[in-house]
Amino acid sequence: MSSLHSTYADLKNIFLSPLPQDIGISSSSIDNILSALRRFMAAHGVADNSVIGATLRGTYYKARDKHLEQLRAEGRSAEYVGNRKLWLSKCRAVLCEADRRSSAARSELSPFQIALKELIGQRGTIKGTAREAGVPLATLRRWLDGAVPNAATSHLVVRLEILYGLTRGTLSDLLPLRARPVGQPKQDDGELLEYRERLKEQSTSPYALKEASEALRAEWRELVHFKTEFGQFRRWSGGTAQVLLRQKSGRWKTTRDFVEAERPSTWHAFRNGLFVPTAGVAWSFVSQYLGWLRLPQAEGGLGLAEHQVQTLAHLANGGYVERYIEWKVARGGGTVHGGITTFLKHVKSLCHPKTGYITQSASVLAHRVGVVSAEQWQAICLQAYEAASAKHSDFKDVESRNRNPFDPIRTLLNMVNPLEGVIDAVKRMDANRPTTGGRAEALWARDRLLVTLLASNPLRKKNIQLLQYKADGTGHLRKVDGIWRIFIEKEEFKNERGAAKERPYNMPVRQELWADIEKYLAVFRPQLADPGNSYVFVSSTAPEGAWKNLARHFAVLARRYFAGCPGVGPHCMRHLVATSILKQRPNDWTTAAWALHDKVATVQKNYAELRSDDAARWSDPVMAAPFSRL
Repeated sequence: MSSLHSTYADLKNIFLSPLPQDIGISSSSIDNILSALRRFMAAHGVADNSVIGATLRGTYYKARDKHLEQLRAEGRSAEYVGNRKLWLSKCRAVLCEADRRSSAARSELSPFQIALKELIGQRGTIKGTAREAGVPLATLRRWLDGAVPNAATSHLVVRLEILYGLTRGTLSDLLPLRARPVGQPKQDDGELLEYRERLKEQSTSPYALKEASEALRAEWRELVHFKTEFGQFRRWSGGTAQVLLRQKSGRWKTTRDFVEAERPSTWHAFRNGLFVPTAGVAWSFVSQYLGWLRLPQAEGGLGLAEHQVQTLAHLANGGYVERYIEWKVARGGGTVHGGITTFLKHVKSLCHPKTGYITQSASVLAHRVGVVSAEQWQAICLQAYEAASAKHSDFKDVESRNRNPFDPIRTLLNMVNPLEGVIDAVKRMDANRPTTGGRAEALWARDRLLVTLLASNPLRKKNIQLLQYKADGTGHLRKVDGIWRIFIEKEEFKNERGAAKERPYNMPVRQELWADIEKYLAVFRPQLADPGNSYVFVSSTAPEGAWKNLARHFAVLARRYFAGCPGVGPHCMRHLVATSILKQRPNDWTTAAWALHDKVATVQKNYAELRSDDAARWSDPVMAAPFSRL
């Protein structure tokens, strides 16, 4: 059939003829495929005599997702929706193969050629596309001239899909069946970084303690109480109160505007319904240590019984702590990363001779590990404190990151101005704007504003999650004298003892975003949020509160739209903004610090990722005149 004038009736007739064996469709599944196709056609208002256009070709994935969303809204089961998705994919595979064979028989441009030419026409130049996607220029030119990617080069097609923010399969579905990429993109596509591979390998044999006994839960809840109490903490026993001392800066913050749900798996991060972020982090370190204690000796652990490890008292065992740290370093390939030094800080704090919770808890912890006297307990805790302090001191000079946070955005950071890469990503989002309007367009507008607002005002994850707009002008996002600004009190920041201690956050939003903000708040956000919900960014599934999975969704957007990015959280925008400022204004640490609402020393240490090429570019005006005399 002709690729230009074929109808849905023509497509149905193909299924009545022998199908290519390599297409993977059995005769028993044809009825299911045709049934799925009929319902898909009905959902999009097309008939048998309708010419097959973009609905089943260029915009197929949008049309399919809209159809599947309608099925979910009807209450269809996940299995039903999954089957419909499978049958439609088979139907599209047959259409794409028919298109390809038809174009070859008529000596026309192949569907892949047509799509590629259209995409590069949007982008600008062949060279620029090849460079940004990481596809050899000669290979891309051969494809445009009609060459067909083979099995060895088909993974490069996936790179083009990533560059343009296309749904996986938009281009690769147009290839012959034998040439289509199978499975995940290759490691050199930037999809699998070394750190993520190592993390994946280690997570296949998790050792952290999963189930805490009631006794351990009671110990942990009292620790959280001790660390969050505003005044002195008193432990009552037999009508007598023991006052526990705490360092002035040792209090853990609580918040009602939590961005983590209280559920059985997060019991350790809450007190009286209030979210305690630091408690969640601390428990992850403690549960790993306790889990290691029960790990079989053949795997490097101590091999203690399950019931033996269910107590915080083991943190007072300096010998255990040292052996655990040695095992962690060896497991990480000799790397001393921040997780190790952070665990040692927790041990130091808990076993501090005067203010440590464990040191002051002989009456409730000592008997759990067979210690009978308070004096012996004090000596054990002091030994653990000194051992952790010594290790921590030794590691301070050799600590290295277990991962490089710049690796996922290396392609953007290597640009002269990394923010240009962010704007490119936004342009790819614009090209992927839903044409159906409604809720799909509202979600698109939310995602676009999330990316652009973080580029303008690179806030931390928590602050962007809890960002609020209120019509009376009292929210964080507000319009003052015609200017959109973000105002956040000092107490709401993670670093309130750092830069935030000196000033609240009060910065204007880039003027280019003002119209987008107003349209989002007036038109799109009301389609997503409950009337009483004041949070700016709202989940598609939880309209009543904060968006708890914002960071995870941002990673999806980054993987889809950021060139060469395997997916990374919103914190990457801080790296991109700081580096952009410093590349354009060498050594202007003050401006970068104000943009990030952080200290100059912190920016100098963590946020400047500059290449030698940048240094050469800065020094060129100084060196050009003398060298011109050579």
